[in-house]
Amino acid sequence: GPDGRVQLRFADGAQMSILGGSEFRVDSYVFDQDRQRSFFGLIKGSVRVISGRIGKRDPQDWRLTTPTATIGIRGTEFTVDQTVCPPSGCSGGLVSGLRVAVIAGRVAVTNLAGTVEVPAGATLALADANARPGTVLPSTISPGRTSSGRVRPADAPKAVPSESSVPSVPSRGTAPLELQPIEQDRFGER
Repeated sequence: GPDGRVQLRFADGAQMSILGGSEFRVDSYVFDQDRQRSFFGLIKGSVRVISGRIGKRDPQDWRLTTPTATIGIRGTEFTVDQTVCPPSGCSGGLVSGLRVAVIAGRVAVTNLAGTVEVPAGATLALADANARPGTVLPSTISPGRTSSGRVRPADAPKAVPSESSVPSVPSRGTAPLELQPIEQDRFGER
């Protein structure tokens, strides 16, 4: 429900905090001496991720798929917010799209227009699966841990700005970061 929250802890040490109103699925999870794989889907909603050993051994064995893009990791802590609006449009000032805010490490975000890496301290917003990844803004997301070391759910905003509404200079006066596209769209290779 809208006020529910769940935290998942995986055998490889990965953690995920999923906020209320989210639709999340585990597509494939294997972690043993011979094989590893963490494939997830976020249909809508918000999730905060701390990658485990699977992401560190081989980044190609970890991915999170959303309606807008696929996210691969490079040893990471990040938040993802996927807003999906009905055909009649969003209400309450929300807009469809994806927002990825990286707290530590970096992620690769791939959609139909290409792949970019988002570094720690940056946020990428994409309006849809065809939106060209490009400029990211410095993130306002903090590491967000409790005193016991547990992960708190992300405080990421629900509204995803369209490409035309993203300001060219963030309010705290830091210039936006320009990302360079990755030549290959495979998560573990450049």
